[in-house]
Amino acid sequence: MTILAGVDGCSFGWLCVKKDLENDTLNSMIFKATAELFAQSPTPAIFAIDIPIGLTDSGPRQCDIQARRLLGARRGTSVFPAPIRPVLNVGSRQ
Repeated sequence: MTILAGVDGCSFGWLCVKKDLENDTLNSMIFKATAELFAQSPTPAIFAIDIPIGLTDSGPRQCDIQARRLLGARRGTSVFPAPIRPVLNVGSRQ
């Protein structure tokens, strides 16, 4: 059984949509923690996780700008700019 999983963060944890390639079925679940996501059974052969890779020191990434342009007005809003690298060093207020 070959299962592929697409994963995206959501307000409740991680939304995981899986496709079983043998019987062409789709299903989805929300996992509260990454440990639960990766401990699921059967384990997907591939996890495609929506996480930006490669941050700039300032300004938007060119890949984000180009993706928005290619997708057009209707779907381009699905591509949001990744944070700049200096944001990683900022603390939080509580």
